Amino acid sequence: MDMGTQRFGHFGAGWKQTKWHSHGRSSKRTTALRFLALDNTLLQIKISPNWIPQFKLQAIILASLQLGPAFPPWLRSQTSLQLIHISNASITEIPDWFWVAFSTAEFVDLSDNQIAGTLPATLEFMEADTMVLFNNRYTGTIPSSICSLSQLVVLDLSGNKLTGEVPSCEEDLNTHMQSLSVVNLNTNNLSGEFPRVLRSSRYLVFIDLSYNRFSGDLPMWLGVKLPYLALLRLRHNMFSGQIPVEIGMIQELQFLDLAHNNFSGIMLDSLVNMSAMAHISGYSYVLDKVITYFHGPHLYNSVYDLIYFTEQVSVLTKGQQLEFSRQIPYMVFLDLSCNSLAGVIPQGIGALIGLRGLNFSWNSLSGEIPENIGELKQLESLDLSNNELSGEIPSSMASITSLSHINLSYNTLSGKIPFGNQLRTFDASSYIGNIGLCGLPLTNSCPGNGLSPPAHADDGDGLEDISIYLGFAVGFVLGLWVIFCVMLFKRKWRISYFLLVERLQDKIYVTVVLRWANLKRKLVKT
Repeated sequence: MDMGTQRFGHFGAGWKQTKWHSHGRSSKRTTALRFLALDNTLLQIKISPNWIPQFKLQAIILASLQLGPAFPPWLRSQTSLQLIHISNASITEIPDWFWVAFSTAEFVDLSDNQIAGTLPATLEFMEADTMVLFNNRYTGTIPSSICSLSQLVVLDLSGNKLTGEVPSCEEDLNTHMQSLSVVNLNTNNLSGEFPRVLRSSRYLVFIDLSYNRFSGDLPMWLGVKLPYLALLRLRHNMFSGQIPVEIGMIQELQFLDLAHNNFSGIMLDSLVNMSAMAHISGYSYVLDKVITYFHGPHLYNSVYDLIYFTEQVSVLTKGQQLEFSRQIPYMVFLDLSCNSLAGVIPQGIGALIGLRGLNFSWNSLSGEIPENIGELKQLESLDLSNNELSGEIPSSMASITSLSHINLSYNTLSGKIPFGNQLRTFDASSYIGNIGLCGLPLTNSCPGNGLSPPAHADDGDGLEDISIYLGFAVGFVLGLWVIFCVMLFKRKWRISYFLLVERLQDKIYVTVVLRWANLKRKLVKT
């Protein structure tokens, strides 16, 4: 998945008509038009390609209309536009004049179209603070002119076919892109090292570079230069080396996804220092503020103060791929799966009480599962599978009542699976591959070596075993007494029974004798 998507809310025109025609005439009323919103309507717009409207729009929203494949040519005259939202409109190409005519626009959203070609090399003329071009067919590289967008707050180029490296903007690194809060480049074919240009963006809160071909070590400045970083998503790249200790210094970081890379070395103890994951509320104010990026009414004469941008993230949790948008500020998530990390699970993991998802699977972790993992009361998904963990499953895990998914399979765990209603709700696949494990929901029972449940246990397995054996014994005795009594008081039945026994005895005797004689003849002939 994993393409980030956005949604918009607004006040606009609630049109019911099925067709809107323009023949080049404008009334006084339309001359004063500043805001045009025709999204999510049943309109079929038919406009003469030579029409030049007399009004000067400040904002236009034509989302989810069938406008393409060409970009509407009549918009070329609307050079005062500050907001352009023409997403999901089946547009396949953007004319060259677009980036010049709308250079003063602050909000540009052309997402969910089929726009092909390359990004313009003259982006330095743009004044946009929000540029949303995700889910198109852009190819080529990201132009270096993007470095000049010093006012840019939100940049989303995800879900395209971009290649090459992200511009480093080395010429004047300290003055470029300092306002960035959201960077989403996921699901492209970008390469190179972690983008150096982000070093100067100290207000970054959201970084998603997943599903690309980035490589090399993560820079140590991540923990120093980006103090407000709350979400870092780098899954499915080729990053390598050790995870920087400095990542544990980012106090706002509550969503860390480094899965499916080539990270190695010892599991960091500093991960338990991420204070944002230690808040029981699990809420991030900075993340909530930037994923829903509002555009205030001061630009549009208070006509619509609910135009906003919302990021969406796909998360692999609870054994499935789930989409989150407005819930992201409450997502406390740590995923280091599918790397080559060694060492033990940090003993202080229980301090991250806000965690809702924890995934360390497919590494080379050893040692025991910390007993204090039971302190993670809000944990909904836990995956420690395919490691080298040993020892018993901590009994404290039985108290994590919020767990809806657990996978401890293919380790070297031993002992009895702890008692607890929550752990008993999972099937055997959550525990397979651990030869030493026993007890429900596995089929192999535990031997009587002290691993049996205590006498006060709620499930009462020992009492059930005793009652089963007692039932067999009582049934056997009663059956014999019934047969004895019938034979004792029913003379005909007694005679018939003994005659049957004699006939069976004679038949068996004759059969054995004949078989033995045949066998002797065969032996003599040989």
